[in-house]
Amino acid sequence: MKNVFALLLILIFFSSCKDEQHNAHVDSENMYDMAAAPSHTSMESENKTQLQSSVTHDGKEKSDLASYSPQINKKKIIKDGSMSIRTENIAEAKKNIDTILKKIDGYYEKEEAENNANEISHQLMIRVPAIHFDKLIIALENGGNTIINKSIQARDITEEYVDIQSRLAHKRAYLQRYRELLAKAQSIDDIVTIENTIRALEEEIESKEGRLRYLDDLVAYSTLHIRLFKEKEYTYTPQSQNNFFERAKQSLNTGWQALVEFILWCVSLWHVFMMIAIVSFIINKVYNKRKKKKNRVSQE
Repeated sequence: MKNVFALLLILIFFSSCKDEQHNAHVDSENMYDMAAAPSHTSMESENKTQLQSSVTHDGKEKSDLASYSPQINKKKIIKDGSMSIRTENIAEAKKNIDTILKKIDGYYEKEEAENNANEISHQLMIRVPAIHFDKLIIALENGGNTIINKSIQARDITEEYVDIQSRLAHKRAYLQRYRELLAKAQSIDDIVTIENTIRALEEEIESKEGRLRYLDDLVAYSTLHIRLFKEKEYTYTPQSQNNFFERAKQSLNTGWQALVEFILWCVSLWHVFMMIAIVSFIINKVYNKRKKKKNRVSQE
């Protein structure tokens, strides 16, 4: 009897151990499932990400954003500078610059010439392909003229360029989204509000696209300001003097003109002089009347 009772206790012990192991296995599986399953917040975030992805990569918008994606294979460098060149033969020096520009596909954006008592000069603003900018500098330095001063700058605008591209891509994505909302809008107020937003986005996009085109032009073509000049020899030229009678005649004429101007100025103030005369007359009359009255009183 005792053996049977002991056997039952052993069977109950083993069965309870198996149940605990099974429950622990189930709990571990549930914990794994909970860890692997996305939360409600993460699902919403994923849905928003998918929505943005569908907006920015839908149809033509996908190709447009690809064309403005912020990916640059090489740095965006703007090269420009200025030079002051003195020459003994300015016509020949200018002709040599014309020849150099034809060879490297450059052109004059602005050209000014001046001929005064001290020098003959040309103010030149040259645009040249950036790949030929250094060639132009070397050719000018080896042109047989005197370089008075030279200043060359290189500006890295890669960061600005990438930033504009990134902002442009986002605004085009927003524009596409608002166009989709406009197609679904029902009320007049919603339509007007969305159209105003679309108009503002289009203006911002056009502005940024224009800025990118401007930067591309500055990168593709370098600018060089040149002051090409030839100094003239100083010659003293005494100022001619008129003879005594001519100078006396000019003095009389100047004095007569001054007198005429004074008389005309006095005539222009006739109303002032008239008012002064009237006031003086009244004051004098009042004064004489009081004086007579005072004398009469004193006699009495």
